[in-house]
Order: sequence, then C-alpha cells, then structure tokens
Amino acid sequence: MVVLARVFFDLYISRVRDLARDSQQVILRSSWVRKTIINQEFEKRDKTAINLTKKKCRSTPQNVH
Repeated sequence: MVVLARVFFDLYISRVRDLARDSQQVILRSSWVRKTIINQEFEKRDKTAINLTKKKCRSTPQNVH
C-alpha cells in the first residue's frame, strides 16, 4: 500500500514538474513575442518619422540663386 502511494506521488510530482516547465516555456515565449511586437511598432514609428522628415525636407524650397 505504501509502495502504491509512493508510485502515485512520484507520478504526481513528475507531472507537476512537467507542467511547471511547460508554463515557464510559454511565459518565455510570450514575453519574446511581446518584445518582438513592441520592437516592430518602434521600427514602424521610426520609419514613419524618417519618411515625414524626408517629405518635409523635399517640400521646403531650396535656395534659389
């Protein structure tokens, strides 16, 4: 009876460890995805700012001699 209880306990502990490891991987993956999305948003904003600056420079009249 004690052996059977020990076997079930070991199975339970190993399952809990597997779930903890899986959830840790999900957390790491989701934080990586969040960082990637944030970086993409910053890149879009930077590109938009650069394009607006280029357009502004082109639209201003150049020095005419």
